[in-house]
Amino acid sequence: KGFFVSIFNIVENEKKKNIAQNKQGMVRGVSGPTASGKTFFAQGLKNYLKKKKYNSWIFELDWTLKNRIYREKYLKNIFKQNLFFEFEAEEHMNLDIASNFLFKIEQHNKKKFNSNSFFKTKLNKLYDRNNDGRCSRVIDVKLSSQTIILIEGHYTLRNDLDKFIDFNILLLSSQKELLKRKINRVGEYRNEEKTKKYFFLLDIPSFINHLERNLFKTDLIIENTNYKKPI
Repeated sequence: KGFFVSIFNIVENEKKKNIAQNKQGMVRGVSGPTASGKTFFAQGLKNYLKKKKYNSWIFELDWTLKNRIYREKYLKNIFKQNLFFEFEAEEHMNLDIASNFLFKIEQHNKKKFNSNSFFKTKLNKLYDRNNDGRCSRVIDVKLSSQTIILIEGHYTLRNDLDKFIDFNILLLSSQKELLKRKINRVGEYRNEEKTKKYFFLLDIPSFINHLERNLFKTDLIIENTNYKKPI
């Protein structure tokens, strides 16, 4: 809750600046490695903002994943040879879906300030973990000009996303805790052995590669090994 209070205070200050500068809309990023608690944190922040009478909406970067069959075929030989794969963002995701969405939001928010205006769009061919990992999900989006966008996922610090984000939060956890959460989360469609391969050969190398290039863009780092008592 303490982190939510701090972030809310930042939101309040930026809202005052936006009003003074005749601007609208805010975008918050929640980044971190696999199973670091990004979705849980973003939802908690959304709930806290709601209590404070702020509307918010969550964009999940996992929606931009390529379909599961494609990714598993791509990785078959890599995993067979136990090679490290550092380019999940570039090869396994369609992050232009997210950057194009944020660009449209930015263009909408540059229009003459109008608290009654709405941003409308349709997001197509999104990854759906509940539909065998197909890119079949469709979301109709309708957001007021005052809605705070919370975009959560591994790679919000990348320049093509960060340039649209006002404040980027990075969640970190111990590898042991991350792996335990990952095994529990994907157990319905991936066995433990394969999950460990994904974790050590793809998840961790890709995120380390990402951090080495983008860590300096972080506005706030939270150690989230104990998600009940983050520090």
